[in-house]
Amino acid sequence: MDYLSLLFYPALAVLLFYRAARCKKGEWNEAFMSLDQTKALSGFCAIGIIFHHLSQRTCVSWIKTEAIVHGLDGFIYPGYLFVAMFFFCSGYGLFKSYKNKAGYFDHYFIRRAFPILFSAFVSSFIFYIARRLKDVDYYFSSIFSIGGPSMLNTYGWYVIIILALYFLFYLGFSKGRKERTGILTVTIGIIALILFCDHFVYGTWWYNTMHLFLAGILFAKYEERITDLCKKYYVRILSASVVITVITFLIGNDLLPLYAMLARNYSYSVDRWLIFFCQLLSALFFVVSVMMIRMKVIIGNPALKLLGKATLEIYLLHGLFVQLFGYAFIDDEIKPLFYIRSVFLYALTVLALSLPLAFGLMFVRSRLCDAGEKFLTTAYDEIKRRLRKGLPVVLVLLVIYIIYAAATYGSRNEDKDKILAGYAKEHITYADAGGHRMAAYDVGEGPHTVVMLGDVSDAMCVITLRPIADGLAENGNRVIILDYFGRLFSDEAPRPETGKERAKEIHEALTSLGVNGPVILWAHTTAGIYATNYIDAYPDDVEALVGADLFVGDAVYEMVKYYHSFGEMNRYLVRSGRQDATNQKVKDILNITNLEATAYTNLMLYGHTKEEKAAIEAAYGRYFNNDAIAEDYAYFIDDMKEIAGKKLPADLPSLDMLSHEAVKDDTICKNWSKLHENRITNPAIQTMVTAAYESGFVYYNYSYPLSKTQEFIETLDHDS
Repeated sequence: MDYLSLLFYPALAVLLFYRAARCKKGEWNEAFMSLDQTKALSGFCAIGIIFHHLSQRTCVSWIKTEAIVHGLDGFIYPGYLFVAMFFFCSGYGLFKSYKNKAGYFDHYFIRRAFPILFSAFVSSFIFYIARRLKDVDYYFSSIFSIGGPSMLNTYGWYVIIILALYFLFYLGFSKGRKERTGILTVTIGIIALILFCDHFVYGTWWYNTMHLFLAGILFAKYEERITDLCKKYYVRILSASVVITVITFLIGNDLLPLYAMLARNYSYSVDRWLIFFCQLLSALFFVVSVMMIRMKVIIGNPALKLLGKATLEIYLLHGLFVQLFGYAFIDDEIKPLFYIRSVFLYALTVLALSLPLAFGLMFVRSRLCDAGEKFLTTAYDEIKRRLRKGLPVVLVLLVIYIIYAAATYGSRNEDKDKILAGYAKEHITYADAGGHRMAAYDVGEGPHTVVMLGDVSDAMCVITLRPIADGLAENGNRVIILDYFGRLFSDEAPRPETGKERAKEIHEALTSLGVNGPVILWAHTTAGIYATNYIDAYPDDVEALVGADLFVGDAVYEMVKYYHSFGEMNRYLVRSGRQDATNQKVKDILNITNLEATAYTNLMLYGHTKEEKAAIEAAYGRYFNNDAIAEDYAYFIDDMKEIAGKKLPADLPSLDMLSHEAVKDDTICKNWSKLHENRITNPAIQTMVTAAYESGFVYYNYSYPLSKTQEFIETLDHDS
């Protein structure tokens, strides 16, 4: 506990209520929604959000245990309530401006969007520089990515949402549309945004407060009626609002013990929506409570007035210093610029650096917008003029291309099928497993049989793992690569399968291929599930185990720490798989996958022959990220739990090849090396090595796993 940090609680109270005045009985603060007072409130909320983010780097349960220092615990959960005030005030302000200012929608986006985009761009650029200096990778993902878009500024999600809401307002209220039409448009748009964010598994903070934008519009439209009603039933409405806020806040943040006990009987989907609904209610009634209090209390002082001028810049810039001086910079394994363990000094440092920079950016932004308004409006008008001329042409061409791509889809696949049929005839053997055909690449002869099992997401491992298989075969081994059901050359899966069922199918397939003696199981990543089940079910049929970033069961308890629960993790995995499958189908119909496949084979799979590359390119569109792969993710968590705690048999030789990326950067989960080390029961014959490569090294640097596997096989001969 950092006791000095407790001083911030009374300090914030002083900031809010300094020079505040309470209205006498029978009197009201008639200007509680004035620009000055709403700006002052927004300035306070911006500071509240800073402390919310500080608490998430000091005292939440999901950060490193050694980094936890209590003190700002009261700010862990209320962050979305502060954001709710932003959206409410934005909706209110927009509607009032629309009603009171003639020609309000003239150059609307220049006045509304450009200042936000400018500040967002500058803050993102500063984050980019910091990322480069700290060597933190940035991976692009779009708004259609499961989990939401990646952002240089990790706190920049607000910009996307507020701009979307501004667009909805323009769509609903411009062109002289009726107010009811505008409100209906905004309502439908917000519901669509919520469903969109939920479908793509965005964090709830993206969409649990945007309805307050609509509430602000409605309050602005019916302000007089609502205010009169609130005055008439003031005590009742305020009391009810506070009670509802408290109860729904506790439930919505899983802080109510009674609810926690009841929730055990709910499915995850019911529990998730109940929590989300309570967050919606708590945000709404929090705003109602604050508005009711402000009807009787006049807030405003020089500090709040100043903060209110730069709320956006404060929001966008403070996160940089939260990261630079916290226990880690963005990623837990990246050291900060300087770690300030004292929460009190940490908060003071963030405030001392964030506020001047925010005011500086606000000053530049306001001057630039004022000075460049004429240029921007001229440029905006020119762009609109050109779009009106050129956009219809572009849209027509796009429609023509889509029709052409869809019309030629079948003929393109016929050509690809010929390539795949020729490859299968030349190189693929079929095994029988439960009455279904399982494709196998069976090559080489020798005293050892290596059975290669690819990652669950590898749709064509009979081709992608072939360079390693051919190399092992040249060294005097029989090597068999199996394609699971639903993959490239195998039959469709009769149903989604558990790890135990797949291990049984693998055994049946090997039996049908005439494999009589014990085999060396070679498993890549998630195939560790099947290898572990195979060892349990058929211990006498396994000579040794080789793993390439092989998944161990206990890893699931590290992976779930990135989520709120196993239910959320399962939803993310399944939704990711299905979305990837859908995206792949669309891209294949539009003939985009041909470009991807060419890059895939040329840049990554350099160990393949021209024949193999041609087969991969032919298969890529329809089989990469297919439905069978998507459905396999549904069993991932249960399969991992099933093998958790499993150790290697003491008489089983093993080689664990771990990627440097997974060990050092925690790209799969934390404690990756330790989890594998814990499985070892006989260090004399069970070894671990860390490769200086990424986790895809079996594809990109196949010579490394090839040489290490062959060396391991030779030790088996030596020991025998």
